[in-house]
Amino acid sequence: MSHFYRGELGRIMVWRQRLDITTNWAITSSTAIITIAFSNREVPHIIFFFNLAIVWVMLWIESRRYRFYDAFRARVRMLEAHFLVPMVMENR
Repeated sequence: MSHFYRGELGRIMVWRQRLDITTNWAITSSTAIITIAFSNREVPHIIFFFNLAIVWVMLWIESRRYRFYDAFRARVRMLEAHFLVPMVMENR
């Protein structure tokens, strides 16, 4: 059972890293687009709407990934609350 618990925790950490990656990409792309837009006068203003679309897509991807992360986290919490704690309290 400890291998199962360790595997579930590893799965949670992978999903948290995936969430961080989409956040980093959204911040990086926004920073790059805003820097380009304010540094050059010939850039059309539509680029800000393009930035909005990119951030929206990243948010959609992150929300989808968060649902999977939340499912794994709930499963681990259920395992901790209903299996590990009663097993430890039984030995007292």
